[in-house]
Amino acid sequence: MRIAVCDDDHKVCADLKRNIYEYARIRKLDMGVNVYNSAIELLNDNVSQDLIFLDHRMPDMNGLDAAKALRLRNNYSTIVFLTNYSEIVYESFEVNTFRFMLKPLKKSELHKVLDAYYTPFLNKQSMNLKIDGEMRNIRIKDIIYIEADGKYSRINLIEESVFYKKTMSTVEMMLQGKLFCKSHRSFIVNLDYIERHDGERIFLKQGYEVPIGKKYAEDFKSAFMEHVKRNYV
Repeated sequence: MRIAVCDDDHKVCADLKRNIYEYARIRKLDMGVNVYNSAIELLNDNVSQDLIFLDHRMPDMNGLDAAKALRLRNNYSTIVFLTNYSEIVYESFEVNTFRFMLKPLKKSELHKVLDAYYTPFLNKQSMNLKIDGEMRNIRIKDIIYIEADGKYSRINLIEESVFYKKTMSTVEMMLQGKLFCKSHRSFIVNLDYIERHDGERIFLKQGYEVPIGKKYAEDFKSAFMEHVKRNYV
């Protein structure tokens, strides 16, 4: 996933880049961020961008004109405008803008924008797995947690538990970029199903409990707190 940040304010660019990578770490997403300090720099770069955070007001060319130039090239990158002025909303309809972020930028708002962009991919995906000799389509959002079962895996779903003859590391690779976090060397949990934790154990919906390993505690707590902030604050 390639993301561009285009703003003539170097501090804005640095803060956005840092916070995007923080989001990627929490979500376990593979992201690369390119920074541009002018619209001309952005337009002169031939790198294909999936998502562009674009400042509305820049000295050489404003963001709206840059977006129009991108569209004329049949570039349909998703655009998020960074602005101090809410009135640009109507002007930007013609370039199919995804979202607006008002300055000064807030990390919580950035995470909401990124969630809105990624949610369709995170929630609608499924995995085709060979279970008991036949192929099954497993909806990722139905997975509560995964545990290591010897050298294989047990996938605990809303309505059943299935045995999968692949390692938990293999399943973890399939779930990269999804709402999952490793809490223990033998357990991966779906953040959406967590009711609470006491620092040593995680209490999940459906009455499940899984341990928190010391090695994974810090990353788990950080991921869970960010998830709570994005969804409940």
